[in-house]
Amino acid sequence: MDRYHSAISTVPPVVRARTAGGLAYLLAWVHTSGGLRARITWVAQWRDSPETWRWEVAEIPAGEVSEVDGQIYSGVPREPRSAEA
Repeated sequence: MDRYHSAISTVPPVVRARTAGGLAYLLAWVHTSGGLRARITWVAQWRDSPETWRWEVAEIPAGEVSEVDGQIYSGVPREPRSAEA
């Protein structure tokens, strides 16, 4: 019997982030000239249409996220960013 194998091998770990209103997926640590940032994503509902969902993405200072017990962060990509224009 053939088994389906997703192209996605892992799900990103979650962090707590006020920007997201709670939990968010941690997509990457981004090293910038201004310091370390966290790229996060979460799902939100439209205010005027609560049956409609959308993905939000943000890069915030790393100090604005906190780890969640039981999550493994060692596989989170680290991305260098050259000086911003």
